[in-house]
Amino acid sequence: MSPTSFDSPVCLLLPFVFDSMAKIAPERAAEISKGLLPAFRLTDKPGLAFSAATEATPPVISIPLRGLEYLWALSYSTWVIHDHYSQPGRTSVDLDFKAHDDTRPISKFLVWALKNQMSGDYALWPRGTPIPGPLTEDRQARPLIEAITNEMTLCAVSWILHHERSHIEEGHSATVPLVQDEAEADRAATVWLMDDAAPGIVAAKRGFGIAIATIGIAMYELLSARAGGSSNDTHPNPAARIFSALSHERVAAEPVVAQVAAVMLKLLLHLGSVDVGSEVYEGPQEALNHYCMFLQRAIEAARRQHR
Repeated sequence: MSPTSFDSPVCLLLPFVFDSMAKIAPERAAEISKGLLPAFRLTDKPGLAFSAATEATPPVISIPLRGLEYLWALSYSTWVIHDHYSQPGRTSVDLDFKAHDDTRPISKFLVWALKNQMSGDYALWPRGTPIPGPLTEDRQARPLIEAITNEMTLCAVSWILHHERSHIEEGHSATVPLVQDEAEADRAATVWLMDDAAPGIVAAKRGFGIAIATIGIAMYELLSARAGGSSNDTHPNPAARIFSALSHERVAAEPVVAQVAAVMLKLLLHLGSVDVGSEVYEGPQEALNHYCMFLQRAIEAARRQHR
């Protein structure tokens, strides 16, 4: 029997994924009634195929296991980048990924995760790359990098799940999606995670999660456009989604989020063979804005080729 994503180590996180909607923002947990939470359906579909069946009773959110793998790979990469950029004196958005033991696997890891989003055939988790360990309350029971990667993945997943929950609560159509409905769901998810987030590590971690989710979605849109996928006129501009979500005042108050997001997006664009030039930017926010522009241009160019 051919392997599927149901054989993936990311399945260790599933109980925590299911709980993440209530636990991502514990200060708001009382607003969620367990009885009103949607049901979940796991799939082996390629692509970031999170979706809400809003007409079902109870409503159902589909969770693609390949999508969870992709978010975990992005989360690992994001944290390692953050660890390097937290060193005193570093301000540039450049990083030599071949120069460090923890950054060396990143390119291979992300290429695998991206390919699994596009291919009907499933490729097993690559050897020699980090893997999720059992997620327990005791951080000493597993390596710190795994613990943090797990938590950041859950932040990213929770943003997506709250996006889908917004569709359910607002009664948005699953068969005739509208751009304004998608933008509204994005805002609702960001507000849920960030409005009451304590400044510092809590706000930064949730901000990283939002960056991982929106950048991950945007890169999938680029690959889908190159493969001749639909123009996706039912969703907001992918680059604008990144900019809008990371413009929330509590995310913007943690500048490290924009810095790490800029490096991550630059790396993904490089892996996607998108030339971003060699211009030096005044700061990470300016760099992020420009990389978002390069991303959107690449998506538009890919869509024109398939018209």
